[in-house]
Amino acid sequence: MNDKEIEKIQTVNVSVTPESVDLHVQIMRENGYNIMKTYSLYSRYFVIFLLGMYIMGIVLYGTN
Repeated sequence: MNDKEIEKIQTVNVSVTPESVDLHVQIMRENGYNIMKTYSLYSRYFVIFLLGMYIMGIVLYGTN
């Protein structure tokens, strides 16, 4: 891409409102996507980590 092609690029200013975000989330859910909040995702990763540590403990030390 050269300078002349870059100068021809047109941009559009888009404003994001809470209503538009809610609508996008609703449409994504209708199409089968799952929207997770950040704290829910972190807690899921933490539980998976603890489960992995528990399994590793069983494998390394046995169930004496």
